Amino acid sequence: MTRLIIIRHGESVTNLTGIFTGQLDVPLTEQGQLQAELAARYVCENFKIDEIYSSDLQRAYNTALPIAKRLGLEIKTSEKIRELDAGDWKGIHFKKLDELYPEERKRYAEGRSYSRCTGGESIGELYERSVGGFLEIAAENDGKTVAVTSHGGAIRCFIGYAADLDADSFRDIPGLKNTEICIFEVEGNKATLIKRNITDHLTVYEEKTTTESIGKET
Repeated sequence: MTRLIIIRHGESVTNLTGIFTGQLDVPLTEQGQLQAELAARYVCENFKIDEIYSSDLQRAYNTALPIAKRLGLEIKTSEKIRELDAGDWKGIHFKKLDELYPEERKRYAEGRSYSRCTGGESIGELYERSVGGFLEIAAENDGKTVAVTSHGGAIRCFIGYAADLDADSFRDIPGLKNTEICIFEVEGNKATLIKRNITDHLTVYEEKTTTESIGKET
């Protein structure tokens, strides 16, 4: 049995600006870096991590980096646990997408396996790729506890897989906050979600940003 501690990346610059990111390789914001530090502290204080894996996109890799620095471990990367390939939509603001691709956006909003970004991959393809990637990491590390940093879409697919849901149920799975932590146990091809919505570490971040906003003009 392998325990996977899967963490969504910290806030990225496109999360902040409302841009459809997909596999666009963008950095974390200053707040995202703080979130990554807080997540690292939580993970290292609550789990004995044997290995660290990350999507090869920098927002995920840089979320894993504080854990690696604390533990002195190498980060192994995988393209399979990247975010959805957004094709022609990559780098475009969500509001602009509704103007440019109205019919395609409606179909995508249905959240079915066939739903696809124009020129990109479908939710079904994301599901097969990302679930396969997480299972591959688990198989390579049988008996270990592994920290994995990935993306909201990929993690939602694995949550669905653990609940015996197929790609057509993607939209039924709630989204994740930046650096939300999920715990899975994997035995062969069987994945069990032990806990999700772990965001206790973000309390410090939320208190900090609330304090900083006091006295500022809205």
